[in-house]
Amino acid sequence: MKRANALNRTVLLMRDFLRAGVADDVLLDALAGTRVALVGDAANLASHSAQSAFVTAAMLAGRCGLSVSIDAADVELAGPQPPLRKRRLVEALVDIGPSLLPGLRFDVGRAATADLAVVFGDAHWNGTAAAIVHLGADDWSAWISAAPRCWTTTAWPIGGLAAGGLAGGEAFKAAMRKLAHLRHEDACTFGELFAPASDALIALASPKTPKAIDLGSFDIVSAGAVTHAALYGLARVSGIRGVGRVFEHDRLAISNANRYSLMFLDVLDPAGNGPLKAEDLARAGLGGIVLEPICRYFDADLARNLGPLAPVVLVGVDDIPARWEVQRASPGWLAVGATSHYQAVLTLHDMNLACARCGHYADDPAVGPVATASFVSFWAGLMQATAMLQRAAGVPVGRGEQMWWLSPLRPEAGLRKMPIPFHFGDCPCRLLRAAAD
Repeated sequence: MKRANALNRTVLLMRDFLRAGVADDVLLDALAGTRVALVGDAANLASHSAQSAFVTAAMLAGRCGLSVSIDAADVELAGPQPPLRKRRLVEALVDIGPSLLPGLRFDVGRAATADLAVVFGDAHWNGTAAAIVHLGADDWSAWISAAPRCWTTTAWPIGGLAAGGLAGGEAFKAAMRKLAHLRHEDACTFGELFAPASDALIALASPKTPKAIDLGSFDIVSAGAVTHAALYGLARVSGIRGVGRVFEHDRLAISNANRYSLMFLDVLDPAGNGPLKAEDLARAGLGGIVLEPICRYFDADLARNLGPLAPVVLVGVDDIPARWEVQRASPGWLAVGATSHYQAVLTLHDMNLACARCGHYADDPAVGPVATASFVSFWAGLMQATAMLQRAAGVPVGRGEQMWWLSPLRPEAGLRKMPIPFHFGDCPCRLLRAAAD
């Protein structure tokens, strides 16, 4: 299996701001030639939150095809970290690296020089890097800063996962800066978009949000990158439980390796083809989350045969009309996670809010492979997981927080939450609400 085939979607995304005709090998070399040093000591990596951040940063950078150096204490894992297979942090990452992307290997030890150093909390690092950032988190928020700050000890992983997502975006930007001389003439914002982040805070939820671990019964439509990221996040919540069905007809392929958080190369044959995605995800080892694979494409015919979906539905499917079909079959709570190039979006729907057709009203048929990378899909899935945990805790969705939007390239803008207007008179949520009134 070739590294180029695994990274073809990432290479497509890189081309958004580059001149036409640049050879793929030039872009792949820029990725492989970018050294990211992940730095953490025992004190700052003691908590489940910090370990979730560190693992996520390593995996997102690795799945982008970057060279990753691990300069960290090999602490014992404080909580669940799927898909890791060993019980100590560094050992587990070294073990799993070759299973994530062809040719990937996490190097252990201090890198004398790096393109980017990601320092966890206030750990000390005396190497030389073109850019240095410090990460921190609490229960529901993460921050990135040029100044060190001790990691807030917490067992709740959501803020730590967000910190790992910040690191993934910064790592990718370090590779893109190597290609600045190849930017196309209209890419006047290239330098601004791919510059290192200044101080930024991403608050996924209020610090007063209760911590719920019972997800109940749910359905998932799509076993793609957004779903992988959502389950990757949820499975890190200690004691999490829930029972769901996952609807997906497609099979894994080597082109999924750049962004599927729970995927192993081991499941693919030498040609790069793999098992049914839904069945593979059901075997992923997600602790108290139990999944039943439904290896069918979700469309109107399937919806008619199934009847109503579960009270909670997560949607990660790219096909926009399929999102409308899910909404028609789902009178309960619906969370649609999506990406578009460098943007991650989440829309939330129930009978008191505008429907998924209102939120995704324009079909945009994809022509050819979709350009995307690990850190973008990760953010969409993490937002979806956060919203599901809020729903489990009984936190209602307000009209002003129905759509969540994040630009991972520029985290200084924060996570924006906004309303979705009713676009259609026949919006099923509006009609349901009128009937209830």
